[in-house]
Amino acid sequence: LLHSGDRTPKQKVKLRVTEEKLLNLMLKYNGGRPRAETKLKSAVQLQDLLDATRTLVPRIRPGRESDSEAEDFEHAEKLRQVKAVLEEGGHFSGIYRKVQLKPLKWSTVLKASSDGEEERPTEALMVLKYGGVLTHAGRKQAEELGRYFRNNLYPGEGTGLLRLHSTYRHDLKIYSSDEGRVQMSAAAFAKGLLDLEGQLTPILVSLVSKDSSMLDGLDNARVEIKEAKVRLNEIITAGRRNIHGFCKPEKPWMVDGAGLPPDALELLPKLVELTKKVTEQ
Repeated sequence: LLHSGDRTPKQKVKLRVTEEKLLNLMLKYNGGRPRAETKLKSAVQLQDLLDATRTLVPRIRPGRESDSEAEDFEHAEKLRQVKAVLEEGGHFSGIYRKVQLKPLKWSTVLKASSDGEEERPTEALMVLKYGGVLTHAGRKQAEELGRYFRNNLYPGEGTGLLRLHSTYRHDLKIYSSDEGRVQMSAAAFAKGLLDLEGQLTPILVSLVSKDSSMLDGLDNARVEIKEAKVRLNEIITAGRRNIHGFCKPEKPWMVDGAGLPPDALELLPKLVELTKKVTEQ
C-alpha cells in the first residue's frame, strides 16, 4: 500500500559545499566512490553530519561589504540553517529529515598511501529536505480510508476481515516507501483497516514494511510528465475559452481542465499578490 495524507509543507535548503569535512563524509557513506551521490538518513549519519557542520559554522557573523563576502555570508547562513534543523528536537528519532550529497566537480590527486593517482570530489551539492509531517487531519484521512476499505472489502454484518485477520495475521503485508509521511499514512491506514488501538509508531514498526524503491520508477515517465505540464499550462493560461465544451456527461471529471474556474488566468495574479502579502506579514 502506498498512500500519503495531508501534511505540513516540505522545506528544502540547497548549498554548494567545498569543505573537506563534508566531502569526506560523502565518500564515507557512498562507498568511497568519487562520482556517486549519497543519502544521509539514519541517526548515525545525521549525527556525523551535525558534528561536521558544527565545526564549520563560523562563531561570528561576517559582514557583507563586497560580493565575495556577501556569498560567504549566505553560505554561512545556510550552514547555520542545516545545523539548526539537525539540532531540532535534540535527537534523530524523527523520520522527516534527509540530506543528499551530490558531487559536482572532481580533481585527480596523488594517492596518499601508494603510487598512482585517484579521483577526488572537490565540490558537491548538499540538499537538506525536512518537514512534510503528516498532520492530524492526514492521520484521520488515512484511518478513515482504512475503515472504509474494510467495510467495502467485507461488507455486511459481522467482523469478516477482522476475524480473517486474527487467523491470517502473518500473511497481511503493508508496504510503504521510506518517506516519513508515507510510512505514517500507511500506519494510520492499518489502524483503520484492522480496527487497532493506540499510537501509530508501534503499528508502523510491527506492520509496515519499508521499501525505498516504491517512490522511484518515475525516471522513464519524464517525457509524459513534461507533456502533461505543458498541457496544464495551456489550459490554465487559456483565459475564458470554453474548456468544458467537449465534456462527456457520464465522465465529467475526465475532460482536460475539469473543475478549473473559467477566469483562472485573472485569478492567478491575484493569488500571487495575496501570497506575497502573507509572506511579508
